Amino acid sequence: MMDGEAILINLSSGMYYSMDGAGGLMWQLVEGHASIEEIARTVSARYLVDLDRATADLLRLAAELVAAQLVLTSSAPAPEAPEAPAPPPSERSPYETPRLNAYHDMADLLALDPPHPGLASALSGPPSEKS
Repeated sequence: MMDGEAILINLSSGMYYSMDGAGGLMWQLVEGHASIEEIARTVSARYLVDLDRATADLLRLAAELVAAQLVLTSSAPAPEAPEAPAPPPSERSPYETPRLNAYHDMADLLALDPPHPGLASALSGPPSEKS
């Protein structure tokens, strides 16, 4: 995170991405293992956007993050996080639909060849248990 902008790098492909504004906040909450519901509530509380639109935008953004192999989905319950107090309505920021901006101009430079040890197993999920 730099000045509210999230910079994400997929080390296996070398693609890098950015998100700012509400997208940067969403990324911070994803890193904290917040649930979709918690993220949408926080965005709605901090930005001038209703909960339904925040949720819809977040679901679209989450699908993009999964497709870009920047996050993995989990059915495990998220750890309990303390709820941050919402700012007064007069202090809520203007809302812009979050976008995942993709850049490939440095893909050859940023991609690890061979991929980072353990990266393939992280992308494929946890190892299966043998009976």
